[in-house]
Amino acid sequence: GFVDAASAWAEAYCNRKFAQATYTHQFDGNDTRYLLLREYPVTSITTLKQDDTWAFGSGTVQDAADYRIYRDSMLVRRCAVFQYTSALAWQVVYVAGFATIPMDVQQAVLEMVKFIYYARNDRRTGLAAKSKLGENAAYDSNVPPVVAALLAKHVRPAYLADRLAVFTPELL
Repeated sequence: GFVDAASAWAEAYCNRKFAQATYTHQFDGNDTRYLLLREYPVTSITTLKQDDTWAFGSGTVQDAADYRIYRDSMLVRRCAVFQYTSALAWQVVYVAGFATIPMDVQQAVLEMVKFIYYARNDRRTGLAAKSKLGENAAYDSNVPPVVAALLAKHVRPAYLADRLAVFTPELL
């Protein structure tokens, strides 16, 4: 329905997922001590493995004392570097997202439901301009400003979306 459509739109707009889930992602080593994870906030790391053959068996698990969640709950910081040995040789299994979706995201989704409903039923989504006599009106079909404002702090910056696991900590 409308809520599912608006929720999916909000995730696409913010370039991230909100609901808490378990993720398994593989990364290249980047020869730094940091690894930027795709989803956040990270609440726990289940395993960190390194395997050039991509089998990721139990013998490839890294010691949990050797890494931790760092900096805004989206980085893994390791005592040693994430050495580049072969493509996608690092695997991280982790839990990320919100157990309870933040209220501003929930409100943005409700505002988008209203936006979608009006757009679908009478194509009037937001009054952009109106003449003094009230005879002529122009309607805006872009993202409602209230929705953009509510989601602003949740949007993944473009430089992070495009450069996952290839960065320097100074970018953050």
